[in-house]
Amino acid sequence: MFKRTVSLILCLCMAVGAILLTACAGAQTPSGTSDTESETVPEEIVIPEEAYCAQGTTAFAQGRQCLYTVVHQETPSDMYTDRAKDYLLSALLSCGIYAETKADTLPSFLKVEDYRLEREIVLGYTNRAESSAYDLGAGQYLYGMSEKGHIFILAQRSEDLMKVTQIFSEHVLPKISDGAIPLVPGFTVRFDERGRLLDASWSEESTPAPDEDEELFGWFDYGTALYMQKRFEKRYQPSISFSMARNEIEGFEYILTSDKNYAGLSVEVTPLTDGNGHTLDGIVYVAQYTDIKKGNDKYPTGYCPDALVPQSEEGFGFKAGQSQTLYIQYKTVEETVPGVYSGTLNVRQGDKILKTGKVELKVWDIYFDEKTECLTAFGNWWSIDPGYDNETRLKYYDLLVENRLSPYSIPAAYYSEEFDRRIRDPRVTSAMVSLDAYKYYQNEPDICEKMYAYPVDEPRSEDDLYAVLAEAERIHSSSPDFNLMTPFFKVVTVRDDAGNAIMDTMSVIEQTSNLMCPETYIFKGELKEWALRLKAERGTKICTYVAGCQNPSHSDFLAETPGTDKRILFWQIYQNDADGVLYWCVTWWEDSNYTTDGLLLYGDPETGDPIITLGLQSIRDGVEDFQLLRMAEKVLGKDAVMGYAERLSTAFNRFTTDENTLMNIREELFALMEGRG
Repeated sequence: MFKRTVSLILCLCMAVGAILLTACAGAQTPSGTSDTESETVPEEIVIPEEAYCAQGTTAFAQGRQCLYTVVHQETPSDMYTDRAKDYLLSALLSCGIYAETKADTLPSFLKVEDYRLEREIVLGYTNRAESSAYDLGAGQYLYGMSEKGHIFILAQRSEDLMKVTQIFSEHVLPKISDGAIPLVPGFTVRFDERGRLLDASWSEESTPAPDEDEELFGWFDYGTALYMQKRFEKRYQPSISFSMARNEIEGFEYILTSDKNYAGLSVEVTPLTDGNGHTLDGIVYVAQYTDIKKGNDKYPTGYCPDALVPQSEEGFGFKAGQSQTLYIQYKTVEETVPGVYSGTLNVRQGDKILKTGKVELKVWDIYFDEKTECLTAFGNWWSIDPGYDNETRLKYYDLLVENRLSPYSIPAAYYSEEFDRRIRDPRVTSAMVSLDAYKYYQNEPDICEKMYAYPVDEPRSEDDLYAVLAEAERIHSSSPDFNLMTPFFKVVTVRDDAGNAIMDTMSVIEQTSNLMCPETYIFKGELKEWALRLKAERGTKICTYVAGCQNPSHSDFLAETPGTDKRILFWQIYQNDADGVLYWCVTWWEDSNYTTDGLLLYGDPETGDPIITLGLQSIRDGVEDFQLLRMAEKVLGKDAVMGYAERLSTAFNRFTTDENTLMNIREELFALMEGRG
């Protein structure tokens, strides 16, 4: 399979491929026939006269005709596939041919259910040694590398076709001369591991640094990116543009690599300014790498960026052939002035500036309230050194809350000022407390609503179900409104001697719990309908949860899981009418080199202070996205917001991995919400 990231320019071929696909779909005949004489160019496809020459037009038409013939043969002919390859490449190389498709007719070539393109067809006009292909289905593409080294793609989704052709016509086509298609720096097409288009983008050529080091390669990416230390792919991205609301935390990444060793490097970002005297400063973190020895079904082993430590005065370095990820974090407050802020990132080595790039941040006139909309419950005590004093433990608690995550418990006595101040924090949505603590605040319903008991974890047997019933009776006999939380990952059924079901997990939860926590991969079908019924009838809160690599097709919070997966999970929670998410632990330091489950914070080996991780940054961003969705719902309506969410995900196991799509949808919602919420 060829590399996913390429700086080649044949988005042109994508458009041509789409026309080929249109022709095939529009003139479909049963498989095995060869009724090619009747095939004509659909009227809705417009090829601008200025974009092609007679030679290219003829070659294109002949190539399309050959391809059409191949599609409708049960056994593709080598003669036709070879001719299709030659004609199509001739068309592409002879002129800058591209296509404009009318927006109102785009769906005509999206309907591909009635036919199937076989692997041999694509391989017939690609280099068999360097190409792969997949059946054309929802969100998939056929792709390959030509014998002359050019990438082409047959697009299915209209937005991809329009995006790539627009970039090509604006930035690449003007650079074509003498009928040749050049390699244009700054034009990037990226594919995922299945050959699906992730994004096509254009970046202006970077400005050389004062002491430009051509052996050092650096690029920007969103904060959800994940570049393994040795298994990574370079990108051409010499600038970054991102956005935030007021009272939000957001960041971006800068990645460095080289074929030689480096030491004594540092990254500085000038204060971002809006030109009117307002500035924003960022914090530069250097990623530390965790050796993923166990791996999982989704991602292989290797060194993964994980803990983020503030950049030190000594700087950092890396070895030849490795990458180094840096994370630059920004925080806005309620008083932050909306506008576009810009600055410069410099990579230094002593007094020399080896690399430089542009940073642009747009602060929207949207305020994220201190009251956090997403219910969270994150385990915060396991593996923390027993020798830590209460002040240190509170630092871990406060760091989670700063990132809008509510820890299980407050490490302070319920009658103390430390406890009272934290339970009243509007960012805190939950707290696991004793019955005595609940009674202490029983006259304050807003506080009591945050409190819960957690007597039995994941009931998986008959004895566990009876334990839930017993604990519920004990608690509710004196405090009937005290929330009882019951996480579960399967439904256990208890039967009598005759084999009749007398009790199961769902019936026990319905009797005892007003805060249920089903694992995401079982929150579907009848169980989901039952949970939503309880929510509608009784106000039961639904807090889904993740644990480990729960299911290869679902999101999880492992360090080696890309940040996009973690962040989109919160869009899925919104889509499924759940209220939040539970995670069993953030400090599971035991066997930390074997698995990254339960690891979102580390401890400084010298001070014991908490160290944040790249994964926790993405989880917090997801919580803030949930905040945006809830705000947008009040202004735009539930159906409209669901439409945006469905562009990212249609189920817990079906979602995009493209961070560009995620960021674009956020931008659209910001634009609609500005000044309205």
